[in-house]
Amino acid sequence: MTVNKKIVSVIKERAKGECRVILTPKEVEQFFRKGFTVLVEQGAGIKAGHDDTSYSDVGAQIVSQKQAWSSNFVLKYKPPLPDEWKWLRPDMHLCAIFHAEGDPGLVTALVRSGVTAYSYEFFQKENGDFPLAIPGGEIAGKMAVLYGAYHLQRHLGGSGVLLTETKGASKAKVTIIGYGNVGSASARLALAMGAEVVVLGRSGEGLKRFELNLGGNIRTAICSEQVLQRELSDTDLLIGAILISTYDTKPIVHDDLVKLMPKGSMIVDVTCGYGSGYMPSFDQETSFEDPVYEKYGVLHCKIDKLPAQFPITTTEAYSANALPYLLRLAEMVYEGTFDSISSTGKIVSQGKITHPVIQKHMDHYRKQSISF
Repeated sequence: MTVNKKIVSVIKERAKGECRVILTPKEVEQFFRKGFTVLVEQGAGIKAGHDDTSYSDVGAQIVSQKQAWSSNFVLKYKPPLPDEWKWLRPDMHLCAIFHAEGDPGLVTALVRSGVTAYSYEFFQKENGDFPLAIPGGEIAGKMAVLYGAYHLQRHLGGSGVLLTETKGASKAKVTIIGYGNVGSASARLALAMGAEVVVLGRSGEGLKRFELNLGGNIRTAICSEQVLQRELSDTDLLIGAILISTYDTKPIVHDDLVKLMPKGSMIVDVTCGYGSGYMPSFDQETSFEDPVYEKYGVLHCKIDKLPAQFPITTTEAYSANALPYLLRLAEMVYEGTFDSISSTGKIVSQGKITHPVIQKHMDHYRKQSISF
């Protein structure tokens, strides 16, 4: 193995049903060209359409799991599983989509190991945008519409309303709460399919800009109890697409509002999160194998990791989008240069929690006497 100290590792994902990889050979080649030694764990990209040879052809070294975890800069798509916590150590910089605020056990393991961890979803620009959330959000938003369109079939328990515009028939109605990466993708696809689209949010100015960006072909409104009562009474598909839903997120679509929706209509909660959250009628998550259940005559779908079912597309989109940010972070780790965007994603370092969101949630778990 090379003695180059600037080593980047790409780890194979081992979670059930997880087929993605954080970097494709195309992006690995860019690290190689920048003078990094790139270690790719054997088989890391196979399920995403990239065999080991495609990585070695661009300069990567194919290594064992132990060797891959030996570098000081480790890249994953999703957080390490408990079986992988043994590899964590103080001189390691580990990057992944952690969503650690919902996993106190994982946070505890990261803190105890002394590792420095960066969570992609917290990378933030000065204008407030979260650039590494774009690909996953776009795919999840589109999948929400596709899942809704499919499950509205009558034999699946749906109302029998077709989302696509059909000459002579009334338009289907899609209502979306949130207009970020997920909500925007949902709205654009639903609009392209010919549905009536209503988008709700908190900022009147932001909603107006969003409406203009879509050519004024949708309706927008401030999300309120009165507006929800009006809009949900004839909504065929409701998509929840707020940024995050946690233990202290106030209910938005409570049970009485769900009861107003037409029989056989559908709700897709893309935000997921944890706790009762903003859509308390969801008392369980669903799965790819069992995607919906009925409550109050309305189909409910809440699948974590929606983009995981399209690992080739998701990997290519995420890897290309993340490349410049991960390159700058690698330079910061090895060269000492400062990168403001990736620094906002640091969640733990040298045995301490460094991100306020993570600290807030860990304090909540301790107050609730939740063991972890």
